[in-house]
Amino acid sequence: MNSEILRTESLFVPGFAELSLTVKSGTWSRLAGGPQQAARALVEEIYGLGPQISPAVFWNGAALSTMGEKERLQLPNIAAYAHPEGAFLLNLRIWENLLLPLRHHGIPFEIDAIESEILAALQSAHIPESQTARILQGRTDDLSDPEIAICTLIRAHLVRPSLIVAENIFGGIHGEGVEAICSLLTWMRSQNLALSLLTIGDSTGSLAHLPLSAWPEPITKTWKEISWLSS
Repeated sequence: MNSEILRTESLFVPGFAELSLTVKSGTWSRLAGGPQQAARALVEEIYGLGPQISPAVFWNGAALSTMGEKERLQLPNIAAYAHPEGAFLLNLRIWENLLLPLRHHGIPFEIDAIESEILAALQSAHIPESQTARILQGRTDDLSDPEIAICTLIRAHLVRPSLIVAENIFGGIHGEGVEAICSLLTWMRSQNLALSLLTIGDSTGSLAHLPLSAWPEPITKTWKEISWLSS
């Protein structure tokens, strides 16, 4: 049986009806559509980054409101967050940015093993070997949008999370870029069958090429705007 990782019970996101959502291990959950502001507000709520800690969010069955600060700071290890712009530090090379979460959270790693894993991940995303040095030695401005998305997902994968929360990360990426990202996600799942994916704000067609043999069919919910006529 799939264990529950994240659950929200009637969580209030400004401008929208209360949201109830359950994410279990090994599943793909999709919250489709909705403006970027709402997606960002939801992310802040589930990670406890808002001005108040919501009592409607539960991680691994434990209420976020009962967690201490140390426990909340460990949530990015449980659920890595993939930001639409990558959120890379501009003064660091991509290689250094990929290792930053491991170093920040004190996660032990062997440099040779991590390098091999990063190269395997890039290869799974159809990045030619001749391009890997350019990407890893470059900075954000040197990368295309699909390459930023690929590196963002690789960085999330490296902390060995139970869940990856991807917010609007596939927007504006088409054709070969989408196929490369889907191929990477297939590889990531092969490395961890219990990995869960929560995509927020992406259209239904964004991941149309994702093989269902690799990920289960997504459990899709949609944003529901507050109806003032019914109040």
